[in-house]
Amino acid sequence: MNVSEKRFWTEVRTTFLRGAGVIIPLALTVWFFQALLNAIDGILSPFLEKWLGREIPGLDFVSMLVIILLIGLLSRNFLGRIFFAWFDRLIASIPFVRSVHGAIRDLIGAFAIGSKGKTFQQVVMVQFPRVGLYCTSDLSQTRCHSLHRTPHLWNS
Repeated sequence: MNVSEKRFWTEVRTTFLRGAGVIIPLALTVWFFQALLNAIDGILSPFLEKWLGREIPGLDFVSMLVIILLIGLLSRNFLGRIFFAWFDRLIASIPFVRSVHGAIRDLIGAFAIGSKGKTFQQVVMVQFPRVGLYCTSDLSQTRCHSLHRTPHLWNS
């Protein structure tokens, strides 16, 4: 394979990976919200149609918003916090579900608006996992008391 062919296939691979990097998160987002809407619609739609006497387009979306607001309201009071703490302990007792739930919760918490403390302040390079090897990370705190020595940080 000559240099121009290698360059061509490198460009094709790079373009393909960029396209996948755009489509995969978009597809996962659409899939997630479609599954959420279908789940809520499957539960509430029969009751709402029977109660209202007809089908109203978009009612499942409004129902989802109302349910999210009600859960948020419930999580703000004492009994709701107790219930959700119990639910978190229940989820933490299920092996595979614990990993997925924990990762999603950490990801959502990292970008949460109004969270206690600052979320990602800047991007840094950390010498990790061994000397001479570096990885990038998001700095969320300026001090960490659990480390015995301070890692070398460089702004990127």
